[in-house]
Amino acid sequence: MDATGYTITPGKVYPDLVSSFNALAALDIKSLLKSGYTYIRVVNIPSENLASPFPIQVIGKKYEVPEFLVEVGLNPTFLLKKGGNITHAVINGFLIDLNSDKKTNFKNAMIYR
Repeated sequence: MDATGYTITPGKVYPDLVSSFNALAALDIKSLLKSGYTYIRVVNIPSENLASPFPIQVIGKKYEVPEFLVEVGLNPTFLLKKGGNITHAVINGFLIDLNSDKKTNFKNAMIYR
């Protein structure tokens, strides 16, 4: 992807606490990403899950998202804007085109307890 004309912006934490992965599955993740959310707090994270089955970072109730830095070796999660609109999300280093209607099978986001 040619990122000329794009700006990097940090993602936000979704303000509502989600009770479970089932409740998270009912949300429109693409819409959340387009609204600037790249992290979502989940109360009951199954212990057997090591990675998020959704294209958004899952965090525990008390997890504090670190200061946003773009550096080699750090978790690459951010949004790309062009013309003031969020067009792409980079979740754990993977690019998601938020304007594409293609269904993705993305399952590489992280869980931070």
